[in-house]
Amino acid sequence: MKHDFIHRGAVEQLKSIVKEYNSPKIFLITGKKSYEESGAETKISSLLKNFEVVHFNGFRTNPILSDVLEGIELFNTHHCNIIISVGGGSVIDMGKLINYFHTVPKPHLISSQNISNPNFKPKTHIAIPTTAGSGSEATQFAVLYIGDTKYSIDHTELKPNYVIIDPNLHHSQTPYQIAVSGADAFAQAVESYWSINSTSESRGYAQKAIQTIWESLPLAFQKNESNAFLKMAEAAHLAGKAINITRTTAPHALSYAFTSQLGIPHGHASALTIPYFLKYNYQVNQNDLNDSRGVAFVKERIEEICKFIHADNIDSAFTKLINFYQKIEIELSLREMNTPHEQLKHILSRVNTERMKNNPRKPNFEHLEKYLANN
Repeated sequence: MKHDFIHRGAVEQLKSIVKEYNSPKIFLITGKKSYEESGAETKISSLLKNFEVVHFNGFRTNPILSDVLEGIELFNTHHCNIIISVGGGSVIDMGKLINYFHTVPKPHLISSQNISNPNFKPKTHIAIPTTAGSGSEATQFAVLYIGDTKYSIDHTELKPNYVIIDPNLHHSQTPYQIAVSGADAFAQAVESYWSINSTSESRGYAQKAIQTIWESLPLAFQKNESNAFLKMAEAAHLAGKAINITRTTAPHALSYAFTSQLGIPHGHASALTIPYFLKYNYQVNQNDLNDSRGVAFVKERIEEICKFIHADNIDSAFTKLINFYQKIEIELSLREMNTPHEQLKHILSRVNTERMKNNPRKPNFEHLEKYLANN
């Protein structure tokens, strides 16, 4: 049974949720600075003061295998039965990964790099995001890096049992953190809408997310508006629900390579090719079509995205997207970020092709390379 609480003060629900369990041993996963700076530490420490809590926060952004193994050892040593993850997407993903792999023998995981667990027996997981962006709290998958390779763990029981979204915990983000978190949610919503796996349900979530982020993200970024933070929290959750149905597409497939190779934060990396693929996907034809519903179907969906951002046509939408990212100070030019052309070639060779298959038009890497090199 999944329960979502999304409102100001929602974190107060945590104590009553935990009290439902008999003598819980809580495994609390948090970021380092963000846990304190968001105000979550003060609030959650008070709510959990009468419970046994084991705190894990010694890991890097973007979960890697060695950090997951360290968390599993701590989790199993203390025989914990509830996981609470408080932070951004990497923190919530870490909670999912420890939950998924805690029954897998360590030597087996290291030696075979076997990322499947047919004997998965999930523990209760409570997710409390402190950013409005990743949507990880709403999805059944998690990202794991082994070396430079990105893997995606996908299981219906990975979705957290309880989601607590309290925008009061989001205000401490820096403007850049607000921008990249929101850019991630926006990319998820747009990609979900044009995905070959889209359904009427997923498009409903994605449409609301696109429209809300379009209006609210600049206000949260530029003016720190309280209501904009609440709207962004709701929109990011909707974007997560959308991609949980569809998965992401080409921009996200590329983003993981940009992050691992260039160190560009994931949300920023996911934004780099959204304008390009809006125009590129609209030019789909029968020879490079990925969506079995046809060329006209793909074009209609992209025309609808244009309407959601108040654009009359594709060229106008492209320009509006560029302006949107400028408002939140997201640099879209790899050339301006001094990325050597040879490095760009290497990055494109490391792209997650599985996510590319969800894109409505088969990517043309030569065309994409020219765009990225000259943009």
